[in-house]
Amino acid sequence: MQFQVPQFIEREAQVVGPLTFRQFAFLAAAGAVAFILYFLVPFIVFVAASVVLAGVGLITAFVQVGGKSLPALLMDFLSFQMGGKIYYWKKKRVFASAPVQPTAQEVAQTNPAQITLSKESKVGRLSTKIEAS
Repeated sequence: MQFQVPQFIEREAQVVGPLTFRQFAFLAAAGAVAFILYFLVPFIVFVAASVVLAGVGLITAFVQVGGKSLPALLMDFLSFQMGGKIYYWKKKRVFASAPVQPTAQEVAQTNPAQITLSKESKVGRLSTKIEAS
């Protein structure tokens, strides 16, 4: 039995003409507020508010920033600003300075009898290889 695999599942369905339900809801909300303002405020205020509402409705319905809709972007911004933040302190690496070279007097004062190498150590084996060659 064959089943049809759904495709384009990341796209929202177009409900009203070329508009998705979310886009239609933003435009309808702006239109409803403008309709109510028509009866409540003087005509010049209604015209100015309707222009602003139409702009806000169009922007929230159609503008996307970085693949996200404007309302989703605003919600992410508000949740970031209101949410708790954890700051991590990372200690910077400090590089050791170059080793200090001993002076000629310090080398002369060092007693070679005090320095002994064990034959089992890697340095001891290396010294025997160097002496043999």
